[in-house]
Amino acid sequence: LEDFYTRLLEFTVTDRGQLAGPKGPMELVFLSRDPDEHHQLVLVSGRPRELAFNPINQISLKKRSLATLCAMYRTLIAEGLPGI
Repeated sequence: LEDFYTRLLEFTVTDRGQLAGPKGPMELVFLSRDPDEHHQLVLVSGRPRELAFNPINQISLKKRSLATLCAMYRTLIAEGLPGI
């Protein structure tokens, strides 16, 4: 996921860390597109494989224009991402 957010959505890794989890340490990656914000998104390892649902309900991102949004859509299509 880090590659997806940094390469395709142009986020920057601002920090990394660890958090104690029920099955050992979980890795955290902090990401931002705004240099004034430490993070806008945090990726955390350790999601149980048997979890029957996606714990993320929604992530909203802003683009400057419809043309910019269309260019991003074409980039995602070119990556062959499922569901796009």
